[in-house]
Amino acid sequence: MAVEAIFKVDKISKRYPIGKREIEVLHNLELEITPGEFVILIGPSGCGKSTFMYLMFGLEPPSEGKIYFNNQDIFAMHEDQRTELRSHHIAMVHQQPIWIKALSVRENVAFPLLLHRIPKSDAVAKADRMLHVLNLEKLANQHPHELSVGEQQRCSLMRSLITEPEVIFADEPTGNLDTDSSIVVMELLKTINEQLGKTIIMVTHNMSHMPYGSKIVSMIDGKIVNVEVKRPPASPDNNKGISDILGSWADRNATATTKPASDSSATGKVQTQVKSKPSLAQEISKPQTKVTKP
Repeated sequence: MAVEAIFKVDKISKRYPIGKREIEVLHNLELEITPGEFVILIGPSGCGKSTFMYLMFGLEPPSEGKIYFNNQDIFAMHEDQRTELRSHHIAMVHQQPIWIKALSVRENVAFPLLLHRIPKSDAVAKADRMLHVLNLEKLANQHPHELSVGEQQRCSLMRSLITEPEVIFADEPTGNLDTDSSIVVMELLKTINEQLGKTIIMVTHNMSHMPYGSKIVSMIDGKIVNVEVKRPPASPDNNKGISDILGSWADRNATATTKPASDSSATGKVQTQVKSKPSLAQEISKPQTKVTKP
């Protein structure tokens, strides 16, 4: 039986007024995205891929055509409904993470839950658990701009995941990273897709990221010129919680990182930095209590 599309793009075009003219940046795009796909929108700079993503994210309407999320026309919704969609069902990771400068890393990661009226103590506790499973808990009290760009992007991914959305949009998430940090972020996105079953829609012009995608959508001059399905959509591992899955990812990456032993070691052996963690699957997935309005 065919899987129902989570996103359906039906012949959309987008034009912007420039003086007395209109410039078309997207032309007659059609695309279906099913749950669990890792979709990569790839093409040269200026081809319209980021504009296409932001239309699907519901930030501005197409000039023509319709975009459906779970069979609902996004732009037939009231703005409050689109805000609810972005708050509960979809999330965005930007090339340059956007932070609330006055808040710590912990508070920034927890912030989406506060918008859901989750009690602050519960929101902060969940943020701590998510930072912990990626071995980022030592950064919790720092301000985001004190982190490296790679650390910032991993914390940004945790913030996008904390509300457990169905779809994660990623706009050039490795654009500001070096090669090693890029691989770490891409492997984390791969884990989120393959083991949590989250749908990923990522914009990039980096050809080395192509193997991560299950569906490659190539764009040129505002048009989709090719769609290649490389493998079936991922299904979540229902026997594991978010913490188990991300903890396994963190352990694999920690195992790959070694450093020389300290001077007090007589052996001079290389020590592997692996931090053991208890299973937090039930804790991180437990329902949060909302604060009701008086």
